[in-house]
Amino acid sequence: MRIMLATQRNRQGKIDNIFRWGSFRIDFTNYEVSIDGVRLDLTYKEYELLKHLASAPGRVFTRSQLLKSIWGYDYIEGARTVDVHIRRLRSKLGTKYAPLVETVRHVGYRFRRTPF
Repeated sequence: MRIMLATQRNRQGKIDNIFRWGSFRIDFTNYEVSIDGVRLDLTYKEYELLKHLASAPGRVFTRSQLLKSIWGYDYIEGARTVDVHIRRLRSKLGTKYAPLVETVRHVGYRFRRTPF
């Protein structure tokens, strides 16, 4: 199975950016994440965090980089907020897809580059 960031035409002929990994899908155009065709109920920050990580599979992002990219500033509560959002995101991804978001100890997080 390959990671594929594909440009596909929908029924209206528009081009949509869709990230696929098996039955896991991120629709960048419509801000939707689905597994087996079932849409996940993610918060805006959870979605942005997942989108950011998935945009560069295998690349490690520090907590500080994620805070600046997703929250847009040095969040006053500190980098632990990233950990909390990652935990909630993994919970919503379920046991099958939670391993897509990997922890790099003492550094940060990355989106898995290779299949399970």
